[in-house]
Amino acid sequence: RIACDPDPAGIEIAMNAGALWHAAGLDWQPWRMSAADLAGLSRRKPLSEHDLRRLAALRDTALPPLLRDLAEALAAAGEKGEQEGYL
Repeated sequence: RIACDPDPAGIEIAMNAGALWHAAGLDWQPWRMSAADLAGLSRRKPLSEHDLRRLAALRDTALPPLLRDLAEALAAAGEKGEQEGYL
């Protein structure tokens, strides 16, 4: 399992880490990075212009379904979260 902040940078980090696992012949999955996890956070921050650019680029890539749903939720809410909100 790979857990990162539920934000555009976190999605990128999870995908990069997942690629390493995949290259080693290991399965991986995002953990605590769902749209529901984002919605359940008591505190969120607005997406910055930089976040919005990263998110737009990510939405044009092949993301696993859970991270695709998170990307769509980030775009719809205009907000991001941090792991500290649920750890």
